Amino acid sequence: MAGQHLVRKAAAGVGLVFWALLSVCAGSEASESRRPADVRLGVFRYSPPYEYIEDGRLKGFTSNYVDILKANLQDEFEIVPIDSEEEGYRKLQEGEIAALSLAVKKRFPNQPWLVSVPYMASSLGIFGPKGTLVNTIDEIGAQKIAITPQSKAHRLLANDNKHNFVVFDNATDAMRAVDRGDIPFYIGDILHTKFVGSRLGFERLFYVAPVVGSAYEFGFAVMPENKVLLQDINAVMKKIDAEQHWQIRSQWQNIEYLHWEALVAKYSPYALGAVLFLLLLLVLVVWRNKLAQKKAAQLSHLQKMESLGRLAGGVAHDFNNMLAGIQGAAEFIRLKRDGKNDGKYVDIIIRTCKRAAYLTSQLLVFARDKEKNFEDINVKETIDDAVCLLEHGVPKNIEIAVTSKKDNYCIYGDKNYLQSLLLNLGFNAKDAMPEGGKLTIAVQAVTLDEEKISACLLKVRPGRYLELSVGDTGQGIDKKILHNIFEPFFTTKETGKGTGLGLAAVYGIVREHRGTIRVESSSAGTVFYIYFPLKRFKACQTEKFTEPAKLSGRILILDDERILNELLKDILTGLGCDVVSCHAPEEALVLYDRGFDLVMLDVVMPKISGVEVYRKLLLKNPKLKAIFMSGYTQDQEVNKIVEENHNTAFVKKPYSIQELRDKLAKML
Repeated sequence: MAGQHLVRKAAAGVGLVFWALLSVCAGSEASESRRPADVRLGVFRYSPPYEYIEDGRLKGFTSNYVDILKANLQDEFEIVPIDSEEEGYRKLQEGEIAALSLAVKKRFPNQPWLVSVPYMASSLGIFGPKGTLVNTIDEIGAQKIAITPQSKAHRLLANDNKHNFVVFDNATDAMRAVDRGDIPFYIGDILHTKFVGSRLGFERLFYVAPVVGSAYEFGFAVMPENKVLLQDINAVMKKIDAEQHWQIRSQWQNIEYLHWEALVAKYSPYALGAVLFLLLLLVLVVWRNKLAQKKAAQLSHLQKMESLGRLAGGVAHDFNNMLAGIQGAAEFIRLKRDGKNDGKYVDIIIRTCKRAAYLTSQLLVFARDKEKNFEDINVKETIDDAVCLLEHGVPKNIEIAVTSKKDNYCIYGDKNYLQSLLLNLGFNAKDAMPEGGKLTIAVQAVTLDEEKISACLLKVRPGRYLELSVGDTGQGIDKKILHNIFEPFFTTKETGKGTGLGLAAVYGIVREHRGTIRVESSSAGTVFYIYFPLKRFKACQTEKFTEPAKLSGRILILDDERILNELLKDILTGLGCDVVSCHAPEEALVLYDRGFDLVMLDVVMPKISGVEVYRKLLLKNPKLKAIFMSGYTQDQEVNKIVEENHNTAFVKKPYSIQELRDKLAKML
């Protein structure tokens, strides 16, 4: 019995100890989960329109969200002004404040603090003088750009060494330098720059274009020990709907409207005038919002086109590499067959490669600007290529007919642009014939006199012209809008089905070629008449093969594509050159010491680009002669080198043996 009593006492003691430990742990966890009833919130003293202190009160976007947090959490928020990001994050880590507004996720590497769901978003923008025609930061080139350390730290610009940045300690000084004309451009937060520029009356600082891909979001930052506060903030922020966000943004973003409040108060005794004024203001706000939505849609389209352009460039480069191998091998076979009977099949392969190369160039024509290449072009061949593309893009219930009185009409222009014009008009005609019909393309030589020119949109000199007409059997164009059809972004199609850029592009191409255009439309259909200056006393000839002359010289080839490497070596050897080839940049740098008259470098390679190899070889030999090779012609760095150094040249893949031979003959 005594033993049992002792056992029961021991068990009771162990139970008390267990419950005591549970109480201690629970108390510890509760103390870790508690948050202060009064929240000390760090805000930036002057960062309008997001947040700023004025007359002792917090204003800007953040003030509205703080009011929402107060109402939902029923806590008091003590505002603690801060002057810089560094000061704010220091106070947050030292516990002087419980939260910090305008925090950006992943702004600093290995940051210990947590950031709430975002309550605001913005991006960087390019600002400059009124009328500046710049779409991207790359188009600024080597001109000076004013910027702050905060903007320069953005992930897109942090490692940017291509542009001439001038760093200012604060945004106001940077903006003032642009407004004075000391520096042509400024890059900074779009909303902040517009707000400050309006308040300070800057007259030369205008929004030019966004920095594509620079968007970022703001939230509230807290330390991990205040995670309960973060959960509460997130719960409130998730309840805010899109309309509330829009109302807050409109209140502080449209700063030009703030002065109207004073006018309304001043003239409030005049009831009728006040009512009329408010009605006009309402109409203006609605109109501006509609305009903003339209501009946002246009900007979204342009950003999509920019992404498409990058993709198209990569596809064109890789595909042209493949075509270079096929076409080069076919031409090499033709060279070796020495005119035997089966040469026609080789010609078919070469012509097919050239057409395929043209298809890849269309990716670049539609997606981004392409360099102009004016030459004498055979209009019939250009139309045949366009029809080949149209046949794959229009329904089978639309018949395509081509008529030409001669097959050798010749004009001076850019083949790619002319083909783009035909495709735009062809697809426009397709949309006008949803139930099917007939698309007619006709070519003839005509004489334009003053009377006929007066009926056209563009004034040209009287004389002989090539008339290119594209007609359809659709429902026609309403006469009320006929004079608007060539305006950019004008379209009668539903949202998402048309950009309004097709006919504007046609108009631009015609003007670029010193031609003119007129339109005839009725219920029976529409016909576009395009007039190009006709080349006199000259007919475009079909390209014929001639065996290239022999060369001599010692050449080093560097191309990471092994097939192209070996093929090019065989071609150059056949032309009489002494050739050494390699596919690794490091190997090329070593081999060059053996002595070569010229090097041929592929531009795009996995580890080191052809341009980098060229610069390293230039240190060994300042008189280095080099030919760059690529399936993509929009490399600005290569273009600049070729323009500035007469010892360099560029060959676009796929290349012909004759073209290659001509380039080498000039260089050796």
